[in-house]
Amino acid sequence: IIKEEKLKEPETRKFLENAFRDGEIKTAGTDIDKLMPPVSRFGGRNRAVKKQGVIDKLELFFEKFFGVGGSFTTEKPKFFNYADAMAQQSVLMVAEDSATHGTKKDAE
Repeated sequence: IIKEEKLKEPETRKFLENAFRDGEIKTAGTDIDKLMPPVSRFGGRNRAVKKQGVIDKLELFFEKFFGVGGSFTTEKPKFFNYADAMAQQSVLMVAEDSATHGTKKDAE
């Protein structure tokens, strides 16, 4: 769709990522216009026809793949590794061995 319609690739991928996250294609507003290549606004109905064609193709793609999963962005997912964090002492402990909660000393 991106190549066929000459859409802006990063913006289109982010748009689809958000659509899959939100569970719907949002066609209101200027989001679709941001994906489209520059077109003369004085061409009459051509821009509106092209925009509707892009919307139809994106909706078809969305309906076909919604629920399958995956990511369309080029960003790598960020994972938190607890083993690495523990080795760096950057994870706070819920309770420490030296805690004195509930002892006689606290009651005084």
